[in-house]
Amino acid sequence: MKKFILITFVLLLSKTAIACNDEQNLNGIVKSFESAIISKDKSKFLNLFVDGTVSWVGVHTKSDYENELKWANSKEGIELKRKIGDKFREPAKYRYSTPEIFIDSIIDNPKGQREEISNIKIVCDGEIAAIYFDYIFYDGDRKSNSGKENWQLINTGNGWKINAVNFSIFRG
Repeated sequence: MKKFILITFVLLLSKTAIACNDEQNLNGIVKSFESAIISKDKSKFLNLFVDGTVSWVGVHTKSDYENELKWANSKEGIELKRKIGDKFREPAKYRYSTPEIFIDSIIDNPKGQREEISNIKIVCDGEIAAIYFDYIFYDGDRKSNSGKENWQLINTGNGWKINAVNFSIFRG
């Protein structure tokens, strides 16, 4: 019985160790994400995502959120709110968006933008995967924000596609 348990345990460990044999393909998605932003390639960018609704949520750090609240209630913030009315974006701890809104904002910006990704960690079982990493987003040569980012992906049978993006936003 002890041999059976030992053999089963070893097999489970080896299954876990080789379960993610698509790490190269998943790293390729990360590289495609970075290059689509730099080249402002909407088609290439959107092809990284599943068809349909993709969860895309950014969460401000506590200090960033508090600074946004202070600014919105300052003389300058109140004046801007009066000036632009409904277009004024109220401070929020987190914001929803979509991949299309994100890439359109990149395309519409005359500055070159890029997202540098590092410290990539991939976990997968062959059908679902999670990619976790650090990022720095640049607007031209200026660091705009940074934080941690997490993608959830599914194996569609025709390749991996991102179905959820969550990221923290630190503007400091």
